[in-house]
Amino acid sequence: MDPMMEKSQLKMGDVKSTMQASMDLKMEDMRSEMEDFKSILQASVVSKTNSLRSEMDENEARIQFSVDCKLANMQSDLADIKSLAQASIQSKEVEVMRSKIQGLESNLERMTGSYDHILEGLRGTGKRPRPLQDLSESRREGVEDWHGDVEQEQCRKRQRQQEPDTSSKLPRKSVNSGGDWVLKYGPGLKLYC
Repeated sequence: MDPMMEKSQLKMGDVKSTMQASMDLKMEDMRSEMEDFKSILQASVVSKTNSLRSEMDENEARIQFSVDCKLANMQSDLADIKSLAQASIQSKEVEVMRSKIQGLESNLERMTGSYDHILEGLRGTGKRPRPLQDLSESRREGVEDWHGDVEQEQCRKRQRQQEPDTSSKLPRKSVNSGGDWVLKYGPGLKLYC
């Protein structure tokens, strides 16, 4: 073989080997860079995903806290409204009951004053009168309405007692449908015992 040709082939082999080594080195560098880029990209994606997830969790927690606060405030306001309404209703009921009690106390005070007159009217009958407190409310109201008539009748009775014969002028006794004694002092005047 020609020495020149052999020398050329050797140089070509060296160039080829050098180029192959350079290409292999470049490929290895590119592969390493790709792996590094892939790792960096993966880490960035994971970090970004975690950051987004953390932000979403924070936003969700913040929204949930805000909703819970608003719900608690609404429940507190509702409880306050219910308490105020209940207190208003109770105060009205108490005021109505107080008014009724005061009216009954006033009626009892007036009836107590007329009780002695009623006792005087019943002394001649021999019947023990029923206490006013034992009478029903309607009968107590009736006694109160007849208070003025009883006083007038007592005046008439005292005048009749000065007459010789008073037996025919005593109050007439009768029994009503409820079995109670009714003392009739005159037109429209009845006392239930």
